[in-house]
Parts: sequence; C-alpha cells; structure tokens
Amino acid sequence: MNVIHSLLIIIVTLIAIISQIYLNRNKYKQMALTDALTGLPNRYALRDYLKTTSNKTEVVYYIDLDNFKSINDEYGHHYGDDVLKTIASRLALIQSKQVYRVGGDEFIIIFSSTNEQARKKMTLKLLECIQKPIYLDDHQLKITATIGVSNVHLLKEDNIKEADRALLSAKKHAKGTAFYHSNSS
Repeated sequence: MNVIHSLLIIIVTLIAIISQIYLNRNKYKQMALTDALTGLPNRYALRDYLKTTSNKTEVVYYIDLDNFKSINDEYGHHYGDDVLKTIASRLALIQSKQVYRVGGDEFIIIFSSTNEQARKKMTLKLLECIQKPIYLDDHQLKITATIGVSNVHLLKEDNIKEADRALLSAKKHAKGTAFYHSNSS
C-alpha cells in the first residue's frame, strides 16, 4: 500500500510539473510576441503572421510618428511611453486585428480590403486618429505621422519592404502624409 501511495504522489507531482512547464512555455512565447509597453503584437508576431498567410490579398500601412524623439527630449521618456500607448490604443480601435508595433515609434497595420476607396478611407482614418491631441498632465501634444502604403497583392515580406520604401519617400517629401508605393520608385 505504501508503494502504491508513493507512486500516486510521484505521478501527480510529475503531472503538475509537466503542466506548469507547458503553461510557462505558452506564457513565454506570448511574451516574446508582444510589445511590453503597448501590449500590441511585435515584429516577431508579424513575422509569424506573414508565414501563415500565403493566400491573402492585403495592404500594409507602415506608420512612423513624426519627430517623436523631440517628445522624449522635451518631456521625458515617460511622456514618450504614454504617447506610444495612446497611439497604439487608437490604432487598435480602428483596426482591431493585425496592428503591430515594430520599432520605437513605428507601427504596421495589415488591412484586408482590396477596394481602393476603402484603402484611402483607412489612410485618412489613421492620419486623423494619430493627429488628435494627446493630453498628458498639463500638456497638449500634437502628434503627426507619416505612412507608407504597399500595393495590393498576396501578403508577404515584400509588402513590408514596399510600404517601408513608400514611407521613406513620404518622409523626404512631406511628413504627416501617406505615400502609396509605386513600382517605379
């Protein structure tokens, strides 16, 4: 009877240990795919998404906050963090799925509509939501963003590169706007 009792305790203990290992593995995987500051999926989650979406036709919006460094320099990093969290929340309200924080002040949104009017409407919504004033303590901050938009085709890593090239063109020519990728650029 003692041997059976001991074996049951060992088995129950092993099951508890294995369960805890499994739960921790999922927790750490989720942490690795989530931006700690904003709670949005990060660039690694985006990479995973790109691997699983081989037949989807989607558009990539590559968003870069204009002159963000000046907020950190003038008000401190805690204000910068609050701005990033606010912008992340606003973007998630517009596009609840497929919003990623991929760098310090850079976000990517994957949009599934291939309709040109819907894409333009989304672009305007994104610019407007970012430009709404942000109130922190006694400060009103006005943020603008520049957006690079990819062509519509099957989603893959090249879409990200297209949107990034469009973003760089926009930054050179007119901050606070959106540029659509052109195959000639």
